[in-house]
Amino acid sequence: MVDELHYFLTQMRLGDTLCAISDGQLYVGTVTGEAEQVESEGGLSNLRRRARWRPDGIPYDELPEALQQKLSIQHDLVDLTPVQALVEGLGRSDEELTEEANGHRPGPERRAPGDRRPSRARTARSHG
Repeated sequence: MVDELHYFLTQMRLGDTLCAISDGQLYVGTVTGEAEQVESEGGLSNLRRRARWRPDGIPYDELPEALQQKLSIQHDLVDLTPVQALVEGLGRSDEELTEEANGHRPGPERRAPGDRRPSRARTARSHG
């Protein structure tokens, strides 16, 4: 638990990709805010970060096997960097993926010139 808190507070950054599992669906989002302390029902998740979420979830049983294996680790926070390409491809058409592979990345995903900060993907499990 201490390692997960440390990671949540010091390693997650604005712009990182994150995933949450809820009701058998995987939701993908982007971190848009710093860690903040909030009151939650039952005190289960008082530390939070704001995020912008894609509108549709992906059924867990439709996820690539490598991603399912990574998500099966029994922790609240899991580093998904090794399967980040799979996460980023979820819900995208073959056309979009081909364009990106050919160097035509969609606007919102682009980084500013000179930004060499590595992208990371994380997941947080929903307890509800």
